[in-house]
Amino acid sequence: MSTDERVPEPAPPEASAGQQLRQAREARGWTVALVAGRLRIRPALVEALEADDYAPFGAVAYARGQLRNYAALLGVDAATVLQGVSPPRLDEPGKLARNAPELHPGRPWLVRLGGAAVVVVLAVLGALWADANRERVPEVSEFVPPSESTVAPEPAATPVATSGPDASPVDVRSPAETATPREVPFTAADPVGQAADVAGSSAPAADNQPALAAEPSTDAGLAELRLQTRAVSWVEVSDSGGQRLIYELVSPGRERTVRGVPPLRILLGNAPAVEVLYNGAPVALPAGEHVVRMILGSPPAAVAAPPSPQP
Repeated sequence: MSTDERVPEPAPPEASAGQQLRQAREARGWTVALVAGRLRIRPALVEALEADDYAPFGAVAYARGQLRNYAALLGVDAATVLQGVSPPRLDEPGKLARNAPELHPGRPWLVRLGGAAVVVVLAVLGALWADANRERVPEVSEFVPPSESTVAPEPAATPVATSGPDASPVDVRSPAETATPREVPFTAADPVGQAADVAGSSAPAADNQPALAAEPSTDAGLAELRLQTRAVSWVEVSDSGGQRLIYELVSPGRERTVRGVPPLRILLGNAPAVEVLYNGAPVALPAGEHVVRMILGSPPAAVAAPPSPQP
């Protein structure tokens, strides 16, 4: 009889650990999603605990710990629940290792941290690339044309050079004043030399009178552009006819002054290091722009031809 009385003692409980937990949850009216949120695990793991399937947990200690947490949440004795666990199911290595990557319900914060690090690295690399590309704009020495382009301003000054010493004393006089010396005889002191001087000066003055009268209008139609550089800068300047006045890489500390028929078309590389003056007035450049294109001035007004001298 004593043997018959001892038989029920080692018998397993009527309900397994998962069944006990499910019954306690349903008695409280809780859903699987609610329990998963409070335990901070996936709903699939809650369902696995209630189904006595511990393979998704991958480790015996982790599975037993989740059973204790679930029991404590429901107010059930954890020791009683753990008695309903079937040891063979916890010790099956094949099932425990099958879903080992699912052991980390808190892993999303690691993913977020890694993603943030990747974003920071990409942002730093992008900023470095942008700065390097931006600093590369003024480095255009490989595009420097032959030195003959720097002589472009000379044609604008050639009309002044052709006027020569013969025209310089006549420019500031009116036609009446230029005619006066021809009427006054200076033959008393040096008849031969004085007559030659009067004849030589009066004839060119009469021949060049129309051309010299037009020169002030040509000079007045030219615009003056002055450039001062604080660093190496690429400069292109051309006049209204497309003639290049400047086309070169200007070294720091240099000042370039050119004159041409407006409007003047200008291209500046490394513009923040260039100071521009147009007809003596400073020109405001766009802030933060390293490459600036602009057009200064307007075409000069047409000048009427001077009246022809009357005989």
